[in-house]
Order: sequence, then structure tokens, then C-alpha cells
Amino acid sequence: MSDLNELLADIGDRARTYDVTERALTLGRRRQHARRLAAVGGLAAVVALSILGVTFLPAVQSAPLPPAAPSSPVPALSPTTPAVHVAACVPERLPMPRGYPPKSVVTGGDPTGRLLVGRAYPYDGRDRLLIWEDGKVKVIRHEGEDPSFRDISSTGIAVGFSFVDGDVQVPWIYRDGSLSRLKGRHAGATAVNDSGVIVGAMSEGGGSDAWPVIWRTPTAAPAALALPAGMRGKATGIDADGTVSGWVQPSPPAPKPGQDPVVPVIPTRPVVWQPDGTMRELKVPDSIDGNQVTAAAAEDIHDGQVGGTLATGTTRADGRDYVARWNLATGEVSWHRVAGRPRLVNTVGLAVSWDRHPVLFLDQATVPLPDVKGAPESHLAEPDIRVISTDGRIVAGYQSIDKTGVVAVAWHCT
Repeated sequence: MSDLNELLADIGDRARTYDVTERALTLGRRRQHARRLAAVGGLAAVVALSILGVTFLPAVQSAPLPPAAPSSPVPALSPTTPAVHVAACVPERLPMPRGYPPKSVVTGGDPTGRLLVGRAYPYDGRDRLLIWEDGKVKVIRHEGEDPSFRDISSTGIAVGFSFVDGDVQVPWIYRDGSLSRLKGRHAGATAVNDSGVIVGAMSEGGGSDAWPVIWRTPTAAPAALALPAGMRGKATGIDADGTVSGWVQPSPPAPKPGQDPVVPVIPTRPVVWQPDGTMRELKVPDSIDGNQVTAAAAEDIHDGQVGGTLATGTTRADGRDYVARWNLATGEVSWHRVAGRPRLVNTVGLAVSWDRHPVLFLDQATVPLPDVKGAPESHLAEPDIRVISTDGRIVAGYQSIDKTGVVAVAWHCT
């Protein structure tokens, strides 16, 4: 994965295109074309699909979005940051079910960090889905192949997907102790709130033409979230009141017959879909410290706060990264600069860097995330962080260790 990151930097990671990152990380898996549906998103810059015969085009000028609703407050653009204080983080391997091999991953968690979801790799037909609650693990019975949880609410409702009928991706919800299938085919559920309202993505046939959808109840059919003409987008999170965070960008041009796949470098723009379904563009500053803001994305939402990123510049030489917060009640956006590319951002402005030795970005400081015991000093041991709790006390993901492969890890920060 670090090899990919180094290649990203070489081709100019400043022009953001957030929808292809996890696609590249899943290429080579058995169901790579279907897994794109739920894997769109992430906080990397530009994926080096050129190694797979994919061509990158220069960034294009984004078309204007519809203006924010007249009732939307106008934000005061002031660079302020949240007050979260931790001084050190200690890694710990998460426990596995009795008799299971150690290979495992964390794929999501609730805002408190008490509840984490992930997957085991028993390779003998046993169930693979896992939920950790306060460090204790349980196995969740599932149907289909290659199952994955993507999110869990603080009330214990988890969502994800698996594959049935060969390569058909289908969404699932876990609640009240059992897993049940959501309506829709070629779809994946990626985020859920405490009431069981779910967002995700859906496509015509499991390809890359996915659009954001919402299941307003666990028994409802998926409804498409509104997108401006010529735009595509992703839903990244959902708040208690049903407000959805996400981003939009112009749709890339269709390749001509016989032409190699083309992935244009198109910056994303942060939005929310309000509970009534209307889309509202989040305000971003025109510039920061005299440098034009060239990209922005909204990555998660909780308690009326949206977390995401801002970027200035278009090359490694002139580019800068910022963690951003939008307060939906006041319209205010705040930001602080981070010394590196954010891999993951939460709703209170905490972030983790995309590095072999990542750090937790705070307001005026950084806190290292040490290797778990057994991790080799190799680029293959770069941690993949999936969760940052709102209080900064829990960071979770997975990391490679010698003779085992990846293992689920939680960093406890104090």
C-alpha cells in the first residue's frame, strides 16, 4: 500500500479525486468491479491507476452548483480548531473469537469508539463478520460471500454488504441480534445513524456508475439522493436527524470505444443532503493564507458537525492540506493545517496522516501512533486507520505483523 502512496505522490496528489482511492486498494480481489460500489471514497489524493493501464487527465473546471438554500446561514470563515488533548497512544491487538486465526481487520466504528466492526479470515466456512464492544468480540452470522461491515451506530446497528448469485453486491443491516437484507441489488450500505436510517451507493450493474442512496427505514426501498445535472457524488455519513454528508464532482467523460479507461483528476466539493432531501453546498474559503483553495470534501457528520478537508495548490511544491469543520447550525467553517495528507478525518477536526508511521493530528500538536508488537519495519506494515473517536481516545484500524498478515488494532490515547 505504501508503494501505491509513493506513486500517488509522484503523479501530483494535490488535485483531489476521492472516489477512486479505495477502488485501487481493492483491485486484484476476486470481486474488484462490484466492490467499487461500496468502496468509493476515502481521503487519499489521486490513485495511481496508471499502473493498471488507466490514464489520468488534467483537472477540469467544475461547473457551478446550485446556490445554498436562502435560509442557509452564511458562514464566518475563521480558522479555529477543537480542543481535544491527548499526549500518547498505545496500540493493542483486538481479541479474536476462540479458535479463530489472528488475521483480521477493522472496517468501521461508532463515534465513541466503543463499538467497532470488522472481519475475520477463518478460511474454513465459519462466519467472518465481527463486532467488538468495549474490547469484547462476537461473531455475526452472515449470508453471501466476501461480507463486510462498513459502519456501526452507537445503538449497535451495523450495515455493510456481501455478494450473492456470483458477483451481485447486496446491502445488509444488523440490528436486534440478527442480520437482514436491505432492498436493492448492486448496492452497498456504508453509514447508519442511531435510528437505523442508512446511506450507501447503488449502480445499474455493479460498475463504476454508482450514485448515492438512502434507506429511510430498514424495510424501505433505496431512494436516490438528488444530484445536479452532470454531477456524481458520494454519501459519506448520516446524522441523527437524517442529514447526510458527502461530496459531488462533475461526471468524467465516457471513454471512446477501444480507448483505455480514463480517470480525470476532478476536485470534489462538500455538500449535505438535508432531511427533506434537498442538497446544500457547504461554504469553503476562496483562499487560505493567500493560496487558492482547489479542493474540499465532507467526510463525516455527527451532532450537526461535518468533518472534512480543504486543499490549496495543485502540486506537491505549493500544496497544503487542512482539516475542516462545518457547523451546520451557524454555517461557520473552521480549519487547521496539517503537516501531511489526511488519511481519515472525524467530525471534531481530528485526523490521521497517510504514512508508514502515522500521527494523530490535534489542534497544535501531533501524537504518534506506534506500531503494534510484531509489525516489521517495512512499507507493507503501514497501518490502515478506519476509526477516530470524537474524544480522540480511540483510534482503530489494522496493521501487518510478521508471519500473520493484517491484524485488527486499537490505539488507546490518553
